[in-house]
Amino acid sequence: MADSTFKSILDAVRREIVNLNLPGISPHSVLVHKVFTDNEETVLPSLPGVVIVPLGPETIDVRASNNQENAIGYPVGVALFDSDGEHSGSFHEINSQSKDLDLRLKWRERIRQRFHEKRLPGVNAVQRCVVQPDAIVDTAQWLQRGIWLSSFKIEVDTRESRISNA
Repeated sequence: MADSTFKSILDAVRREIVNLNLPGISPHSVLVHKVFTDNEETVLPSLPGVVIVPLGPETIDVRASNNQENAIGYPVGVALFDSDGEHSGSFHEINSQSKDLDLRLKWRERIRQRFHEKRLPGVNAVQRCVVQPDAIVDTAQWLQRGIWLSSFKIEVDTRESRISNA
């Protein structure tokens, strides 16, 4: 078990995504990393896969905090990767425009449904998660590299005691 709240959140997000049993995505390809990179070969052991990262600074809502607890938001980035196979520059076969589109959109939908306006099991401080969608398909990655990349942010709202447990 992680000591920091943020690492506990990242691990819990990973666990929940693995538990969704997304078709075609191995649990070994759902990973927590420090940062996103555009070089999927160094990030994922195999495609398709999911990368989960801390995404930017935490937020502190002083209006929602009180004398005993702070309201802290932790931004979690989630990126789904898959390969569309052979590609040449910006040209793709017409079939690749629809290849596996329904499956990939279902992955995204199931992850969104699992987290949006819900609590996060395993991390008691979490009050709710709010999903903020990003690009459904990163056009540049698809055109230049034949990689389907889809991402969003999960803002994880917590209430943390002001009493130090150190």
